[in-house]
Amino acid sequence: MTGQERKTLGRGVIPTHYDLLFKPNPNRFRYECTERIEVSASGPTNKITLHSKGLKITSASISWKGEVYPAIIKYRHADETVRLSIKKKITGSASMLLEFSGTNDDSMYGFYRSKYTSKNRTEYILTSQFEPTSARRAFVCFDEPAFKASYDISFAIDSNLTALSNMPEVSSTRTKNGKKLVKFQTTPKMSSYLVYLGLGRYDMLFKRRPGRIYRVITVPGKKDYANMTMDFTVKFMSFLESYFCIKYPLPKIDVIAIPDFAAGAMENWGAITGREVQITGKEGITSVPVKRTVATTIAHELSHMWFGDLVTMSWWDGLWLNESFATFMATKALDAVYPGWKIGIEDKVGDMTGAFWADQLNSTHPINVTVRDPADIDSIFDEISYSKGGRVLAMMEDYIGKKAFADGLHRYLSKYSYSNATKDNLWGELKPKSRGRDASVLPQVVRFWVDEPGYPIVHADGPRNGIVKLRQRRFTIIPTNRRSKAWPIPIRYTTDAGSGFVLMKYETATLKVPNAKFIKLNSGESGFYRTSYSKENLEALGSLIRQKKLSPIDSWGVERDLVALARTGTIKLDEVLDFIEEYCKNAEYPLNMAIVSHLDSLALLFAHNKRLSARIRGLSIEFAARCLRAAGGWTEKKGEDNTTTMLRSLAIRSLGMNGDAKTIEKAGALFREYTEDRKEINPNLRSAVYNITAAQGNEATFGKLLGLYEKAGGEQKIRILGSLGSFRDPKLLLRALDFSIGAKVRLQNRYAVVASAASNPTGRRLLLEWVLTNWKSIREMYKESGKSILDFIGALSVLDNREDMERVRKFFAKKQNRVRVGDRELRNTLETIESNIVFIRNNV
Repeated sequence: MTGQERKTLGRGVIPTHYDLLFKPNPNRFRYECTERIEVSASGPTNKITLHSKGLKITSASISWKGEVYPAIIKYRHADETVRLSIKKKITGSASMLLEFSGTNDDSMYGFYRSKYTSKNRTEYILTSQFEPTSARRAFVCFDEPAFKASYDISFAIDSNLTALSNMPEVSSTRTKNGKKLVKFQTTPKMSSYLVYLGLGRYDMLFKRRPGRIYRVITVPGKKDYANMTMDFTVKFMSFLESYFCIKYPLPKIDVIAIPDFAAGAMENWGAITGREVQITGKEGITSVPVKRTVATTIAHELSHMWFGDLVTMSWWDGLWLNESFATFMATKALDAVYPGWKIGIEDKVGDMTGAFWADQLNSTHPINVTVRDPADIDSIFDEISYSKGGRVLAMMEDYIGKKAFADGLHRYLSKYSYSNATKDNLWGELKPKSRGRDASVLPQVVRFWVDEPGYPIVHADGPRNGIVKLRQRRFTIIPTNRRSKAWPIPIRYTTDAGSGFVLMKYETATLKVPNAKFIKLNSGESGFYRTSYSKENLEALGSLIRQKKLSPIDSWGVERDLVALARTGTIKLDEVLDFIEEYCKNAEYPLNMAIVSHLDSLALLFAHNKRLSARIRGLSIEFAARCLRAAGGWTEKKGEDNTTTMLRSLAIRSLGMNGDAKTIEKAGALFREYTEDRKEINPNLRSAVYNITAAQGNEATFGKLLGLYEKAGGEQKIRILGSLGSFRDPKLLLRALDFSIGAKVRLQNRYAVVASAASNPTGRRLLLEWVLTNWKSIREMYKESGKSILDFIGALSVLDNREDMERVRKFFAKKQNRVRVGDRELRNTLETIESNIVFIRNNV
């Protein structure tokens, strides 16, 4: 794609340095700014176009060769640009001086305000979120990733406030008007979306290391939640520096917890930001799953300090270069620092599950997706760019070897430091030097996986007489007759006679496996493809699972792909249930947790099929009860591993939501003891207890949960909010949905009730009508956040009849109901509904 096809400012004028002085008025949520931009013009021009959105420019001039030329200001609001015109044509070095003002709104984008409560008073901090294209909401700039420049940032603020930015403070001086002028060190060259601006009152936790300061920053009163974050930050930074063989280049690293935050977290260089519950926690209060999430988020964002910040994609179609690598590296860091957590297995399961689901749709997109208009970027911050990209990178690492892969990353980061790069720049540095792999093949292999949508399923016929015949095709949840290109698939396999590796380049291949009685493809689940087997081989693998002679991750892969085959109609659902009953009753992690989740999802989808519903729920209760016994019952043991803790909670929730009387009684007792006697519930059981109680609850239960919500904070507030979507009483569930979009729920959390309702049989019947009725309000709430609104469209993918599907199609076809970034999400949703209909019909 050429630069002319992209909606870009072009390269005629490029910035080299910004000098920004912000003068905020936090009482009025407005600010003024004086800005000087040093630029370089490649050829004669008297017009310079920059990005600006919602800013009021009061004066502008351009200086060139000692002369100052006043500029005529012309906005082009549709393009979010402003053009400065002068009478003289300039070339080479010049500078622009601008005066402008802006507002600190509550949209969670740009330079915005975030609300918190301190000593029963409502207070605010100012913070920023600029990715992907919101730096232009805070200051006039060249707001594209390729426009790297250095920044001098200053604040003129009240003396009782603290300013934050990417670099350490270099000076703070009193001014004549009683304020203080805070200046920060000059940044390295970086893209505009990585700039950070912060202002307010904070609590800070410091840790000094030679040449570096670590800080974890919270709003007042939450410093106790910083220690966990600090520990993660220091440990992961050490690992990443060692792995990349490149020191973190800035003199400080902040992790800043923000009360209102649109995404999970953000990799501003030197000033990581994120939701409080996503990046902070406290031992004894934070549940195990959230603690692991905090660790993963910190590792992910720190990885960005190299992939994304030090080296940045040249354009937004390379977003995956940032996100896929951060996903890949976070897992690697966690496995190295906390090997007992088994994060590598959990992330492999989670990433592959999410990416497989998204990428099995005909409406999917490649990892490296074409982006012409930056306004469309929000729709590709998804499972493909993050999870599939991360898994493909792991597959390539497995293909060429860990050392060769790490050496290639070091070369890439060293060569393109403080600059921009493309995927081809990366492939050029990944040259395998071990395992005898053909270096010339790698670029073609990885390019196919990155540039082509979808993924394959490989069928193994055999082994028979020492031969296994392989056949591949594209896997789609709704099978089509359309032929696709053959993927170059790195296939690692295991047999009872040994193991092997082959690069499957064509639609078919033949393996020679002398004396083998079974074969397991995709050993270690290192490849991004599904597998299927002949009946005899599947039975052999099942026997190995039952005897615990197949690795836990390989066992998970076999069952996972069976469920997928049932969804496509290749096999009947009863065959999957038979397999679980016959071979998986004593499954280990991660297969045990996967089966609990699969059965719960199937019970929901087949709730109206009496025979299957009864069978699934019966098996679900039996299996979850086994898991709970394996976890040692309801009581957490000191020093138990994380996976046992998570299995216990999942099993209890499954038992209660599927109607197990003893579980419901126990959960109800714990809830009463908490609400009446203030006896604390184990943090790792709260979510299960709240949801089970709500599912059985009445008006009084609803009132108690709302009361708890009002008083709760952090993780517990979100858990309670999610449980409101579990009420089976239609009137109470509608009240919960209405409450979720009201003033008492932060904008970032409003989807929680909808997500919960989507997995509730009552919610499935009510959700469509509620979303359509409230769509105008939802659109207004998220008018500045295209990504968040997509979740409300995606929630409708739980529908399972054609009448509802057509209502969705017709509603969003109307101009007044469409959202710009919603077309891809709508296609995904409609295709998923269609697949639900077909799945149910195939198993009547």
